[in-house]
Amino acid sequence: MVLKTWNYGGVIVLEFGGVINVTNTRNIFGQIRDLIEDPSVRRIVFDMSGVLRVDSSGLGLLVRISKTLQAHSAELCLAGVSGPVAEVLEHTKLDRFFKIAKDVDEAVELLERDSETGNVGNIIADRRSGENLADGFRRLFRSISPTVSDEEINDLIASIQQLEKWESMMGLLVEAYDKDLLAKADEIATKRLAVIREVAIGLSHEINNPLTVILATSELLERKLAGGVENSVVQRLRSIQSQCERIKEIVSKVSAIVKPVSSEYYCGMKMIDVHKSA
Repeated sequence: MVLKTWNYGGVIVLEFGGVINVTNTRNIFGQIRDLIEDPSVRRIVFDMSGVLRVDSSGLGLLVRISKTLQAHSAELCLAGVSGPVAEVLEHTKLDRFFKIAKDVDEAVELLERDSETGNVGNIIADRRSGENLADGFRRLFRSISPTVSDEEINDLIASIQQLEKWESMMGLLVEAYDKDLLAKADEIATKRLAVIREVAIGLSHEINNPLTVILATSELLERKLAGGVENSVVQRLRSIQSQCERIKEIVSKVSAIVKPVSSEYYCGMKMIDVHKSA
């Protein structure tokens, strides 16, 4: 999730935390869409130091954001990538696709340096206005190193074109994987709900039998003792009856669960809220 956003000397920094996965990528993109599509935004840093894990949907989101920014020649740099996030980027070779810095300060410095010398985004923009890709790279690299050869530039262009093909293929694979994952998640959720309902029906039967006896006995005692005992005794019997009715209601709602809704219980543990789930 996006924790906060701030401006670092003209560079927009977004701080992320927790996990970036299939459950929240759509929400995250919705949060930052206006920002990344704003043509006035030229440099963005994603502070990933607080991100614990990224799944395939999260990777797809990062690629999508990068391509959206490239569309108006803006740049993205990932900062503070470590642990499982760094491993998955390395494993998928996406560490070669993104600019990556050890922290926000280094990321800002990297983007500022690139903006002074020129970058791939500028080349793509120039190509749209008439300059071809090879000429753009020649201009860029010769401004940095006059000794770079045409052969080296051509090799680099071929590598980038191959990367673009791989990126496109990965996008299709991620989309297919996510659809399959969602389908499996729905299937698992349906099976879990069926098990919950079977257990609930069994518990309902086992609980209602003794509960009926308790309720009937308390009502019988109330009638027999009416007028012959202290009022407090009658009130306690009625309290027993009231709690029995409450238990019956809860058991009935558990049996009628349609979609489990969880709520906080204690020390980070969660429980199914039977009132909201029925």
